[in-house]
Amino acid sequence: MSNPKFSIITPVFNGEKTISRTIKSVINQSFEDWEYIIVDDNSTDESRGIANSFRLIDKRITLLHSTEHQHKAISRNIGMDRATGEWICWLDADDFYLPFYLEVLDQAMRRFPNYDVFYFGGIVVWNNWGVSLRMPLVHHKDEIFGSGDIMSGGFIFRRACLEKTGFLPEARDPYTFGRKIKKMFPELVEIYGEREDLGNPWGDDWAFFYMLTRHYEPKKLNIAPYVVMIRGQKELPYGND
Repeated sequence: MSNPKFSIITPVFNGEKTISRTIKSVINQSFEDWEYIIVDDNSTDESRGIANSFRLIDKRITLLHSTEHQHKAISRNIGMDRATGEWICWLDADDFYLPFYLEVLDQAMRRFPNYDVFYFGGIVVWNNWGVSLRMPLVHHKDEIFGSGDIMSGGFIFRRACLEKTGFLPEARDPYTFGRKIKKMFPELVEIYGEREDLGNPWGDDWAFFYMLTRHYEPKKLNIAPYVVMIRGQKELPYGND
């Protein structure tokens, strides 16, 4: 059996209110050649049970479980290490993909076959149910830039890129993580100064995109197939179904 086109990675910790919606957004993709790796970070709620119920009905879903709470950078690494797809996508446990997310990216890959990294925008749903469109700035290889306009599901990359980038620095808090990133890339001190975190405070999505663009010229796509639910906004007005 050949490897899938896409590997989707979702770390989850106590996400029982949103994980069902997130998983359904993958299952409902119009492009079906994918594997979905969910990494339960030792949740104390029903997240693992909910994810497992989907795993039992869709063999493309893999559920991994950490025996201690390691936080999302380590969970993302666990998922990426397990991935077998040609391309790796991230999806946070409180966000979701629009149904054409993978299909439109597959089209872009066939149109621009020489690129190893693609990035794009997303729809942001705020706490008062206001909606805005967030499109990224133009980023070039080796350019120094700070976080703010790259979101977890707003970029994808070939799994082969990991041979050059390596994985995220392993840290169990955002401040250790921030210090490790700045040690890897001293030029970032110009942007962040003495602060230890990367702004939100983790910034692991931006950090990995920055790692990728040290080696690869990214291709910007003027699409927005990712939906970001701002922290604290757990349920849609009409429920999760």
